[in-house]
Amino acid sequence: MVPFRGPGMKQSPLAYSHLKFAALFLLICGLLTARFPDPMLHPWTLVTEEGIMLFQDVYNLPFWQAIFQPYAGYFNIAARLLAEACSLFPYRALPFLYSLADLLAAAAAFSFFYLPAFRRIVYSDWQRFVICAALCAAPNAVPLFRLETVHFYLVILLVLVAVMDLPRHPAAKLAITLVSVIIAWSAPPAAVLIPVFLYRAVRKAVPAAERAVWVIISVALISHTLVVRLTQVPGTPVDLAALPAISWHGFSYRVAMVGIIGEKAADRLVGSFGWNAALPFALLVIALAVTGIRSERRHGNPVFPLVTFLWVIFSGGALIILRPEFAVYFNRFQPGYFYWADDRYFFASTVILFLYIGILWTRLRGSLKLPVTIAAAGWCCFMLVWGYSFHYWSSWGPKFDAYATMIGSTERQAAADGKIHKLIIPVAPKSWLVVLDVGKHTVTNQPPQQVVPSTLKLTDYFDVDESAAMLPGWHRSKWFGVFDDSYYPWIFHPTYGWMACLDTNRAGFFFYSGSQGYFYALPLTFPSVYSFTKRACITLPPQKP
Repeated sequence: MVPFRGPGMKQSPLAYSHLKFAALFLLICGLLTARFPDPMLHPWTLVTEEGIMLFQDVYNLPFWQAIFQPYAGYFNIAARLLAEACSLFPYRALPFLYSLADLLAAAAAFSFFYLPAFRRIVYSDWQRFVICAALCAAPNAVPLFRLETVHFYLVILLVLVAVMDLPRHPAAKLAITLVSVIIAWSAPPAAVLIPVFLYRAVRKAVPAAERAVWVIISVALISHTLVVRLTQVPGTPVDLAALPAISWHGFSYRVAMVGIIGEKAADRLVGSFGWNAALPFALLVIALAVTGIRSERRHGNPVFPLVTFLWVIFSGGALIILRPEFAVYFNRFQPGYFYWADDRYFFASTVILFLYIGILWTRLRGSLKLPVTIAAAGWCCFMLVWGYSFHYWSSWGPKFDAYATMIGSTERQAAADGKIHKLIIPVAPKSWLVVLDVGKHTVTNQPPQQVVPSTLKLTDYFDVDESAAMLPGWHRSKWFGVFDDSYYPWIFHPTYGWMACLDTNRAGFFFYSGSQGYFYALPLTFPSVYSFTKRACITLPPQKP
């Protein structure tokens, strides 16, 4: 390994320019789209929190209330701002626009390292160009094209801000500060960067303008972490805001293996050897860390960037231990669990790991560099073509286009009668429902409005088996069993008796019954429910055959 090239050295034909940056940005957009083309080529519907958090809040709430509305105990200002911008366009375009916004944010995060501000880490512009493009092969595809997970890409951007040389122009400093504050208040995992920004703020010989930038970002991270902790909702992603101990968990090992040998092979490896196989991989990463830092110190290079990357890799990988409801699945490998869906919690730390390896690649010289470069290029192509399973969105839920037309007709009706019309819209997956208050006045000091209930029943979305032969009013749900909703919202169930289906939230439903009181049921975990009366999870009696 050799030190980075100083400013006196000549650049390659890929020396930085605004035109080359734009070309890299478009290249990354194309690579990411080729990896997961379905949401862009065939936009189908809104997915999970895109519907019930972003679209629903943007539609129902005033602007500032929608931006700062906490969800599951934490804030996501960046995604909400992008959703507000998308709301200026027709409703039927929202699935495509949400995917496009996430794609552009991902491309911005991946191409950011190409800027000249990172020449102190990798002086050669063409090498940074190659590293940025290679990041498109890093696992995993789940955060891609889902606006509610855009903060996982933005964390990568904030990590790079923490190690960059700030631009001299005040306007550029202001832009970086504003974007960083928005990210700090959007991504709880960014809390691991608090000591990094504090270190940059307290260093000696730092110009006052730069020190102000680091102080402002540090205050934003600390304030968001404190607010999230003080407003904690037990059992929600709020726990991600806590600073973790440095450790290595098997789940982060699996995510890294996905990026090396592919998703199916990684699952087979973990299924055969369990999480114990994470130990040799962790030792390998530690060996790379020690080698890289010792080499940088030996050649007089700054070690701060590599130390920062290593801190994010290990602390980010340890965040899963703070989520007990997730960690239980990773203590012992369970075939059939949707591990690919939860890889997003380690996406930033894994991408930074591959970025770190790319930096070590730039330090190679001699006969070893060419074969390593060829092998790395082959691996990137292999991962892009074969390494990831595609989870097509069209099979996740009903198409949004028809409901966009329904929103428009309901708005015209509400404008005519001045009433609030409740409208229920299913998104993907099937049990996630958006509830819109169509025609609701957002201006204060308005007279009360009459509420018109939705013509659709919540029980219509109980995953009813339409092929089952039932008496009039009776239905058979794949998770709720047989029930009669002739007197909706009151429902009669042969096992649980009479109960009222009151409301929906996220992927579940609120019920009231005389025997159980108020409780919340998720189709995936039913008959295990959360009882508000007992303030604990309970299991309802088994259903009668």
